[in-house]
Amino acid sequence: MKKLNYLLAIPALLLVSQGSALAATIPYARIGTINPVGYEFTAINDGTVNAYFAGSTAGYTEILGLQVNGVNTTDWGLRNRSSGTYAALGTEMSWNVHAGDKLTFVDYIWGYNAVKFDSNGQPTGGIYTLYSDIAQNLDKNEHVYSTPLGSATGAEAATLRSAITIPAGGTPPVYVAFEDLVSATGKPHTQLGNFTLSNYNYYDENYIFTNVAVKSFSTAPEIDANLAGLSLGLLSSVLLLMLERRRSR
Repeated sequence: MKKLNYLLAIPALLLVSQGSALAATIPYARIGTINPVGYEFTAINDGTVNAYFAGSTAGYTEILGLQVNGVNTTDWGLRNRSSGTYAALGTEMSWNVHAGDKLTFVDYIWGYNAVKFDSNGQPTGGIYTLYSDIAQNLDKNEHVYSTPLGSATGAEAATLRSAITIPAGGTPPVYVAFEDLVSATGKPHTQLGNFTLSNYNYYDENYIFTNVAVKSFSTAPEIDANLAGLSLGLLSSVLLLMLERRRSR
């Protein structure tokens, strides 16, 4: 049975800043609503996935990680702040990958807690972790917004292009921004840190990746095309009947 996916509007570009936060970002336009687009990220070529810090407006302290084919690489970096100072735009890290590897970007969030690492160098003592894979998120909602950097226009995209040195001849860069607040969805307050309702602005932690392919899909409910056609037919019949009754009076 054929199904029809209804995809909501693609976010426009606008400049958003917050206090003294480093806000070189390509923000999500439907602020306050969950991004209705999901993403599947994969490695394009054998080699490395390079990540570049692209700004932050987060009040929380956070660090970036990566799962490859569902397995944590245990390599973390691009912490958004150190002693209250935001990282510099264009700060880089990388992971080794093979072509076709499934990639899941990970945002480990300490919140306002002290930054801690265990004896294996893994972050600990945080309030929760968020993923570019919706199913792994605590509230089961979309917590990233992504767009090709090359197709993004405006001062924000220009700022990022000038701040981040991407090797010539490399794969097109992809922008990925995290929303770091979760929705309550019945979870205990203690599991959600200091907030129990996300503002869904998608510009808390921002990164640019190379050697990454993106497949997007709608997370909005699917509507059966046959059912939609039947509903339109019934509506037309009702309207015609009402018009005929008015004429017969």
